[in-house]
Amino acid sequence: MFDPTDEQLINSLLPDHESDLTWNTPHDIIDSVQVSPKGQKEGTMPYSQWGEPANDFTSQFFSLKHKGDKIQFRLLGVPYKDGRHFVQNPDESWTVTPCSRINDKGECNSCNQYMEMVGKANRTGDKKLIDQAKKDARKYKVTISFYFPVISREEAKFVIFKSVPSIKDKFEDEIKMGSDVMKSDWIVMRTEKPGSDYYTLKHVDSSDTPPLTDDELKEVERYKKTDLSQIVSGSKDDEGDLAAEANVEVE
Repeated sequence: MFDPTDEQLINSLLPDHESDLTWNTPHDIIDSVQVSPKGQKEGTMPYSQWGEPANDFTSQFFSLKHKGDKIQFRLLGVPYKDGRHFVQNPDESWTVTPCSRINDKGECNSCNQYMEMVGKANRTGDKKLIDQAKKDARKYKVTISFYFPVISREEAKFVIFKSVPSIKDKFEDEIKMGSDVMKSDWIVMRTEKPGSDYYTLKHVDSSDTPPLTDDELKEVERYKKTDLSQIVSGSKDDEGDLAAEANVEVE
């Protein structure tokens, strides 16, 4: 049995770069899975493309779907994280199930199976066995998406931006280097380069960061009155430096 106190093994469940995401699941499959607002059937959330109006919460979920797509935004608060397990069927369709460990901080049979298989190999110290175990356990590995509440500077709207763990990690790194992530703009671009730069994060210089407009400040107030737990599935990511920084008043 796996050791639930083995932090190194448990952390290996979290994709630390985008190549982990593509072990057994193409990006277009991951992108097609969307959180559902309360009361709406899972997987039916419509996404808007940039340039289309966002009139309600069902059209306020955005993701970067193509190479070269980017978004400039101001962070508004703590992101939510959503875990899914993707299993390809013999007919090449996909079965997608929520991860109760990530979403509800509960038990997850798929995660347990992954940790059991990889943990057993890790204890041997044999690299070949470990690599083979990771390959065999791919179908049990969780895929995690993060949902950031932001002001889209292009649209001047409060939107919920779907991205990947590496972007959250990059924010954590920025905070450790002293960046005040809540008081400036950021740009995320989908480059599709292998590794951790599949999506890039760039800080916008303060001289190029215009203050929030009156319309955007109204959107900030709308965000403050919104209970994201009623809109986004998964769980609030209340760990790490980003969660602490997100309590800062948006300017």
